[in-house]
Amino acid sequence: MHARWGENADLMDTVEEALASTAQALADKNEIVSYEQLAALMEEKLRNSNILTAEPAILRGYIAASKAIGENYFNQWGLVSSPLIRPRGIRDLAYLAFQKEAAPMHFSQAAHRISVIAHPRKVHPQTVHNELIKDPRFVLVGRGTYGLVEWGFEPGTVRDIITRVLANNRMHSKEDIVRAVKERRQVKENTILINLQNRKYFKKFPDGTYGNMITS
Repeated sequence: MHARWGENADLMDTVEEALASTAQALADKNEIVSYEQLAALMEEKLRNSNILTAEPAILRGYIAASKAIGENYFNQWGLVSSPLIRPRGIRDLAYLAFQKEAAPMHFSQAAHRISVIAHPRKVHPQTVHNELIKDPRFVLVGRGTYGLVEWGFEPGTVRDIITRVLANNRMHSKEDIVRAVKERRQVKENTILINLQNRKYFKKFPDGTYGNMITS
């Protein structure tokens, strides 16, 4: 807890217990929340102790007393021990930037986003690129463009992804394959079709569908 004072010791104890319960709930969720969600969670814990908080300013003051709960650059709340709240380096800052953007970005664009949101000095694009390469949370989805693995993007070459799409002896039409690969990578349709014509790895059947050469 931060330094604090109050006239009612019992109330202070109850608020501290509610803050501890709120922090534990955030830990159990293992995610970051909006302030509105945090406030609702804190109010629920207070109601469990028969304390009603009518004024938002009072509730915000209660939350501010906790050293365990904090806010990140995007007004998202969670445990200060989480790298999503207190980023520990360029990798964590990049992850926050990608989450906020909610779309793949070129590493130079990601560097600009980090500079805008969090860094007092310009972040070099190559530094960001090096960190994205090393972090398993990110995957290359195009030329210099990265996305988050949690969005469904997959690592590997286009050929690798086609192979996975056609795994377990499955056969798909050309259109289905193109659609499935595009869901996993940002790539031109012609690139997918050129890879699909590689008879060393893929086989075309009389009905127009394709399968892996090694499993068909």
